[in-house]
Amino acid sequence: MARASKGLTAKAVETAKHPGNTARPIRIGDRAGLYLQIAAGGSKSWLFRYTLAGKSREMGLGSVGEAPGGLTLAAAREAAMAARAQLRQGFDPIEHRVEQARHVKAEREKADANNFKAVAEAMIEAREVNWRNPKHRQQWRNTLAAYVYPVIGDMPVSDVGTDDVLRCLRPIWRQKPETASRVRGRI
Repeated sequence: MARASKGLTAKAVETAKHPGNTARPIRIGDRAGLYLQIAAGGSKSWLFRYTLAGKSREMGLGSVGEAPGGLTLAAAREAAMAARAQLRQGFDPIEHRVEQARHVKAEREKADANNFKAVAEAMIEAREVNWRNPKHRQQWRNTLAAYVYPVIGDMPVSDVGTDDVLRCLRPIWRQKPETASRVRGRI
């Protein structure tokens, strides 16, 4: 009776090399659809192979290495296990990953729309119709651009706190107290 394969070891992953007799990548199987793929140039990555609706699919899991840039053997096995769980639930792991990426992108775009600079610019546009002095309009934009946006412009409005406002004001408070006071009010 044949024994079940225990799969790769961390040492085997570390020492595995491409034979060099072909330009095609080689694959070394671990278990349950997880493969170590080694390119002709020597780069190593993890690949999960599966069949869904009669079609063979391959899903890249990431490069071999330590976190944060790579995946260890244990992390690759966990990623493959998660993909198998999605398959059991009837989801295509590749489609699920694409959908997650779309969701993350949409959330990032939403957060970018609510960063301090975007909200401040929208507020200025909404209020400037009531400002009669063009110099006043320009001062609002110039002071925020010069003293505030470089420090907290990209931060979500909900994350801006007292310490962040002080980081904007401290550099100008002693040399330009009137400007600092106005900037504080504009923030």
